[in-house]
Amino acid sequence: SDSVLPIQRRHAFFSLIGATVLDSSHEDVVAPKLADWFVNAKDSVIRSQSWRTLFRLPKFQSNAEWRGFVVQYAEGGDVDLANWPPKVQLQALIAISNVNGYSEHVLPYFLELLKAGQDDPLLPHIFWQNLHPRLEQHAALFIKLLRENESYLSAINAAQMMPRIVERVLGRRHPDLNPVAALFEFLAFGSTGNGDLAAQTLDVLAQRIQTRQIAGEQLDQLVSLMREPVGRILGGEDNSRLSRSALLLAASWRDENAVASARQAVARPKASEAFRLAALRALVSVRDEATLDTVAEILQSDAASPKFRADVIAALGDFNHERVASAVLASYGKLDAGTQPKAIELLTQRGSWAKSLLAAIGKKQVPASALNQNQVRRLLEGGDEELKQLVEKHWGTIRTTRDPQRVELIAEMKKFVRANPGDAIKGAAVFKKVCGQCHKIYGEGAEVGPDITANGRGNFDQLLSNVFDPSLVIGASYQARTIITDDGRVLTGLPVEENDQRIVLKVQGGKLETIPRGEIGVLKISDLSMMPEQLEKQLKPEELADLFSFLILDKPPTDPEAKVISGVRDEK
Repeated sequence: SDSVLPIQRRHAFFSLIGATVLDSSHEDVVAPKLADWFVNAKDSVIRSQSWRTLFRLPKFQSNAEWRGFVVQYAEGGDVDLANWPPKVQLQALIAISNVNGYSEHVLPYFLELLKAGQDDPLLPHIFWQNLHPRLEQHAALFIKLLRENESYLSAINAAQMMPRIVERVLGRRHPDLNPVAALFEFLAFGSTGNGDLAAQTLDVLAQRIQTRQIAGEQLDQLVSLMREPVGRILGGEDNSRLSRSALLLAASWRDENAVASARQAVARPKASEAFRLAALRALVSVRDEATLDTVAEILQSDAASPKFRADVIAALGDFNHERVASAVLASYGKLDAGTQPKAIELLTQRGSWAKSLLAAIGKKQVPASALNQNQVRRLLEGGDEELKQLVEKHWGTIRTTRDPQRVELIAEMKKFVRANPGDAIKGAAVFKKVCGQCHKIYGEGAEVGPDITANGRGNFDQLLSNVFDPSLVIGASYQARTIITDDGRVLTGLPVEENDQRIVLKVQGGKLETIPRGEIGVLKISDLSMMPEQLEKQLKPEELADLFSFLILDKPPTDPEAKVISGVRDEK
């Protein structure tokens, strides 16, 4: 009744649906009323809750009932979803996600809801959670719907969902490349083609080839399906994002002309660093040795930005060639303090590179302190006896379990920090060089371990324990994995994704490394924290004092309101 106050109407409504859900004998009377309310009620709360309640009624657990209900409103043409309030759209999407066995009716409804609510920040996430399981069996149907109603593409694009859709289709238990090829043809050459989405599709395919998730017969099938449409794009003269993505895909499957063009792109200083880096990744994946000359020039060049040089170094890990080590070591002295740790991380991933690194340490070209304890430990993982002897020469015996004497060291460090006030500004630079390879603070650094802006520094004792005894307590999500690949690469990082097809690790520096399951020779879960012990040996005393002068402040040192955390000056 419109004469009843909204709050009274809601109270009556919730009383009614509570009784209905508990007593199924009432549903034949209440269900028709709920079906009317969820479409016509002026109160958005009642409308959204009507959705939730109607789909919980036992009557609607029958597939036949659900199908009829969805068909009526998904295909009836009398429901204007765009004018529904966001909370009603959201509850509608959640409710119909429980429809099983009738994806030919549910998928159009999902797309209509996404199109209607594409400006809502939450709806795309709910959409994806309920879409991706259905792509296992209905990828071809989903792509058919996109082709039949191109208005859905703007919603997909607004939600930035195309890469995830392509990834999910490719990651099915029985992957079929035909739907992806058909999707690309439509996006690239359809009557209202979308070059940006077509480029995103090619980028996913290129990344899958570069990480060898598409290989062998599947790669041959992809080349057979995509060579002609990609060739049409490369035959043009534009320099659009789509043409660049086509070039990188073709280079990734070793098209000779594309490889030559990618080499030119890497060497071209006026090209964007992002495109040069993407071209380099494609060339690394096909082991293009000629590219290493350009890599050496980039690492030596003062014109290349520090970030670009760091990204170039990180991209070389999959290139199993001795010249990688020589190029990186030749430039080590010219790299900035934030990039040098990335060079060390790279060189400790392969035995041959590590031997070159240790030779440089022996010649005092690289300080032994540049390696942290975990990187030194990694050198022993491959079982190379020569490497073992070199490690013992520089570092002695390396522990493989937590050092119980760290408790005594913490007491010493507490006295040291209190007795040696450092320079917090200089400490920020020390943090960036060492801690910032895995941790963020005040918005800067890599996201591997926890962001320590508001974590791990609740008081002085907690900070000291986390820094000097990191393996005392290791959260389940921070248990590192060590992987040895079939070609001898050793990677240590935190798992981002683990499934039957691949493992994705986030390694020091923040890079994501994708390793196909078929290339994993050894997989270990570490008993030690990825954060290394013995930071006190890696830093000079003055650097350690500066670092803690920075860490014990609750705000950046440039903030006049910054104060030291509790316990620093408390002698008790």
